[in-house]
Amino acid sequence: MRQHRSITIISGLALCGLLTACTSNSAGKTEPRKAEGLEDIERDGKKGKKKRAKVEQAPLPPIPNEPVAVVNGVEISNKAFRSIYDLKVQKYADRDKTMPPTADRRYRRSIVERLVYHELLRQEAEKLGISYDEAKLEERLRVQKEGVSDWEAHLRRRGESDASLRDIYIKELLELAILEHTGVLVVQPNDLQAEYEKFRTSFDKPVERVRVSHILVRIGPDPKDPTRPKGAPSEADQKKYEAEALAKAQALAEQARAPGADFAKIAETSSDGPSARKGGDLNIVQPDRMPKEFSDVAFSIPIGQVSDPVKTKFGYHVIKVAAKYPAGLLPLAAVEDQLRERLDLTKLRDGRQKLRERLMAEGKIVDNMDKWLGPEPNRPQPPRGHGGHGDQKAKGPKAGKKPGKGREAQPDPQPTGASADPATLGRQPEKKPEGAKPAGKTNPETGEKQPIPQ
Repeated sequence: MRQHRSITIISGLALCGLLTACTSNSAGKTEPRKAEGLEDIERDGKKGKKKRAKVEQAPLPPIPNEPVAVVNGVEISNKAFRSIYDLKVQKYADRDKTMPPTADRRYRRSIVERLVYHELLRQEAEKLGISYDEAKLEERLRVQKEGVSDWEAHLRRRGESDASLRDIYIKELLELAILEHTGVLVVQPNDLQAEYEKFRTSFDKPVERVRVSHILVRIGPDPKDPTRPKGAPSEADQKKYEAEALAKAQALAEQARAPGADFAKIAETSSDGPSARKGGDLNIVQPDRMPKEFSDVAFSIPIGQVSDPVKTKFGYHVIKVAAKYPAGLLPLAAVEDQLRERLDLTKLRDGRQKLRERLMAEGKIVDNMDKWLGPEPNRPQPPRGHGGHGDQKAKGPKAGKKPGKGREAQPDPQPTGASADPATLGRQPEKKPEGAKPAGKTNPETGEKQPIPQ
């Protein structure tokens, strides 16, 4: 849980009332007279600043070589804590820095909280007689490394290891298994209807729409491939890349047209775009949300027909249309998949939060780290009793303000990269139904302007 604190700085306005007294000089001109006691105020203020800096820079005491917590009688070892904490210290050392005490304090607390919650989940799963999906774990681990040229350096920059990252994924999969077991993730028909009514106006458009899938063949080497040639390709190389991509796209089109062919399976194994994991499904699109070359074909071919390769700036596309919808309101059946996916993510997010709150409240937890750290250090207060504008109180964090240094000290840092299974991800932005406002990003394989095409 993120906690941000801000310290207010004494405003110079508090001294304004002390600067109004004036005297006349020998030339008859009026000049401001420094109020009595102002030197003391300034001196006190400087002392306060020095004292505050000293408090912030004071190092924390060494961590005792004892269990950092006890969860329902099970000890969380110092070794388990150190296996994560030392990575955070090393992350700063790699940058020739020392971890600031404020970040150190947050890390000590958040790492213990992370380990405590992982143990609570393990105990809850054991009590229910369930476990996580090993296949999903291995797939998650595999996907995380895709496109990362130096995995070890990537982990060091994050202050994680293969083992600690694996534990994070296991935590998420255990949450998923527990929530599925208890039935809280089930989407009911009335949930779908309510969600449909909520976004009804977004589904009403004055243009034709189609549900389309595609197989994308990239032109040239993968941009994420660390061994790819540097710089722009020569004219000869570019022609070679385009010829190779076209030949591959033509072969895939023929394969997809074969009797009994499964377009989704072919896209899953052969498409170069991120929609491959969904069998190439781009969902429902409208003409102005796609490259013109793509839209011209998608809106002209019959339902179920596989197109010849279509070239756009993203590569060659083999297109297949699953359904067509006239202008007007889309039926619930057309957007049910989108709504269900949105509801799945919402229920998963809310379920995780409630599960964590319940387990942390019900568990018998002895947090030794909390005892060792003691209360948060007192923040220095502004000098009092020197002005007529009253004493200022420290303000809380401003809404929407980004955390400062140490913001990476979270109970469970979320993995980077795409996941093959959205249900195993940590908290994520909700996917908005067709018709929702653009998220400001462009689909890298089609140029589509919204997270779900219209």
